[in-house]
Amino acid sequence: LHAFTGSFLSENFNVANPTYRNKSNIPFIKVLEPVVSKEITSPLDIKGKASGEWFFEGVMHVEIWDSNDVLLGSGPVTATEDWMTVDSISFEGVIPFDATTEKTGVVLFIQDDPSGEGKRDAVFKYPIFFKKQVVTDTCSMNDCGSQVCSPEEGASCEWSPESVCYNKAVCERQSSGLCGFTKTESFKLCMNQL
Repeated sequence: LHAFTGSFLSENFNVANPTYRNKSNIPFIKVLEPVVSKEITSPLDIKGKASGEWFFEGVMHVEIWDSNDVLLGSGPVTATEDWMTVDSISFEGVIPFDATTEKTGVVLFIQDDPSGEGKRDAVFKYPIFFKKQVVTDTCSMNDCGSQVCSPEEGASCEWSPESVCYNKAVCERQSSGLCGFTKTESFKLCMNQL
């Protein structure tokens, strides 16, 4: 449904000032973290500001895709202020994602249309660069509340509500050759219940 195609950058994207603007040139969304030029690893800390119109019940959906159109991870970012406004409000979230051998990808910020009619749906594509990961023989969950599947021990992490669901996924070598989570039915059910 939300698979990206075409250019990594939206028509209105300026790398020096990554802000999406509507036809009246009013900022709708500005990503503060991750910084465009910084290589990222999982889990991804996301912070920014957006019009309250991007949120439903204080939540905006985010997806992480690589340049081969592979969905690596998804989850919510939440408003840290009252979202019932058209004014700019802060948001943040932590999204774990599977490893990839690709160098680039996008974070999709998805505006929900609670009416189900799709008239207000919008997607903002934010470019990202993946840090090259070392391939080893073993993959394991580290001390991050089971949200990181990595060949490395002691990777940095933050707890998020999604962390409990990763206990229901399988940390193993993916078809890419890198460590990542295989999402089980119980994992998907857990994520849908958040």
